[in-house]
Amino acid sequence: MREASPVRYVLDLGGHRNNAGCAAPGFDAQQGFDGFGRTYPAEELAALGPLVGGWPELLGRGDPDNAECDGQVVELDGPLLVHAVGLLGASCGGALRDELVLAGPHVPDGVLLPFGFPDFLARPGTGDEVCEFTASALRENGRTVPGPPPRLWRSHAGPARPVVCSTVRLPVNPGLHLFGLWVLAEAAGTGAGRP
Repeated sequence: MREASPVRYVLDLGGHRNNAGCAAPGFDAQQGFDGFGRTYPAEELAALGPLVGGWPELLGRGDPDNAECDGQVVELDGPLLVHAVGLLGASCGGALRDELVLAGPHVPDGVLLPFGFPDFLARPGTGDEVCEFTASALRENGRTVPGPPPRLWRSHAGPARPVVCSTVRLPVNPGLHLFGLWVLAEAAGTGAGRP
């Protein structure tokens, strides 16, 4: 009998988004991605919609578009046997690292997964993270300004062996921002994923 292959499940960050990090042309996103009004150009991020599970209806007009990490608990569609977690995001204030927590029926105390992102204005090649997107320009308070183009980074983390979990808890670290979150997983079988 052939074993099931893991499938990519994009998790819904809609209720966990708390930061407006993109701005449409001429739109002042107030604090922006980094607290100083700097943002990604919203019109260039549309192609990443499938990777993030879709954008807010008013992307670039002040609606939160990313989750500034504040301990949010993201529910999975029932218990899944998780092989790996993928993330799309960036940090502000330098390269940052922290831990996600996978929790579920067999791991009530959780499994810690280290991950990290380079700064959104960093140059490529700062670690294991992959530069997924480079904007054409930096936006500040609605205007295009000189400076390095902002980037979004793809990172991944995984348990030592697949584990059954039903939630992913983000760290409390406001310097880390997630635009997308997904798991590589399969339907949880009875007894699977015990530590």
